[in-house]
Amino acid sequence: MKRTTITATDRIGRKESITFLFNDAIADQLQNAANQTYHDGMPCSELSNELSQLYDDYKYGYGGLTRSQFIRLRDFYNLVYNKFYNYSLTIAIK
Repeated sequence: MKRTTITATDRIGRKESITFLFNDAIADQLQNAANQTYHDGMPCSELSNELSQLYDDYKYGYGGLTRSQFIRLRDFYNLVYNKFYNYSLTIAIK
């Protein structure tokens, strides 16, 4: 199990974070998505898409999230959506 912290930061510096204990495979999958780059080397984080995929997988009966992780992720999405206009996601794994 890896402690995974996901942080949303908006243009003016406001931050919201959430921490999960994910199994190694999910944590590595999220880390790889966060480290994606375009062909020219510019960063292209797919972290938001990967989190959305985990969220949808749980809703449709698949995936590696527990019910409590799903609820916490849903609440985090709602908070970020209603509080921030333009934000970016980062990840820290310990």
